[in-house]
Amino acid sequence: MRKVFLVLVVGIIILNAASAWAVENYLSPTQSKADKVYVKPGDPVVADIVLEKTGIIPENASLNYSTELTSPEVRITIDGGEPQRYGVQNFELPLPSAGVDRVEIRVTGNAPEVETQTEITVIELKTLVNYKGEPPQYQDSGKITVRVSTAEISEAKDAINQAKSRYVAVKELLDGLEAKGIDVVPLKARLADARVQIDTADALFQKGDQELAKNNADAALNALTRIEDDARGLDTGVQQKSELKKYLIIGAAVIIVLIVFLIAGGKSWGRATPVTIAEVPSR
Repeated sequence: MRKVFLVLVVGIIILNAASAWAVENYLSPTQSKADKVYVKPGDPVVADIVLEKTGIIPENASLNYSTELTSPEVRITIDGGEPQRYGVQNFELPLPSAGVDRVEIRVTGNAPEVETQTEITVIELKTLVNYKGEPPQYQDSGKITVRVSTAEISEAKDAINQAKSRYVAVKELLDGLEAKGIDVVPLKARLADARVQIDTADALFQKGDQELAKNNADAALNALTRIEDDARGLDTGVQQKSELKKYLIIGAAVIIVLIVFLIAGGKSWGRATPVTIAEVPSR
């Protein structure tokens, strides 16, 4: 019994320690949205986020804000009070020691210049809390992102995606023909070359060379189109040969039947029919 009691005591201590560590965030986002998902460099962006108290009020806390928007304007309203305005990309705002119930934040600004399609941070919030007897810690309090892309970046990315999709379709076509026993080795060699072009386009895109990336993707797409056309022609040719073979077999069978019929009929016609000559009575 003593061992059982000790086990229960240890278990309760562990559970209490775990619950102490699993402290719910002081402030958590209940609403968050941006007015756009994809933008071009220089486009205006507007985002809103609302934080509400979900955890224990700490002894002291501060809200840390950051954004990658250029020329940002940030408006923060705490518990319906007077809005506070900021025009910087990073700042720390001390929160009332008595605690807060609701924080409303709106940020406006412009998307930055990018060399590749990039996911940027419109707003990221971390709350620095300090509970009695514990070291200060940062709690994630919300994040909103958008993707920034130029027209050239979008065109290059679209071309790469189209080439990848066509590659999958053509590969499936060739695999199907191969399963039918059709020789597609030359076509698969060309398919491998197209795959290299797609991978090259991907690598160039990551390096920011959108023009060359698009050129390689377009070249791969054209090559895949030709491979697909040749594969379908190959399949059609095999089907036509199969149909021709079938008709030749049927024709040969018909001819054999006719020959047999003619031979059998010829023998019947060539056989002499005996004629009976009646005797003429003498006068």
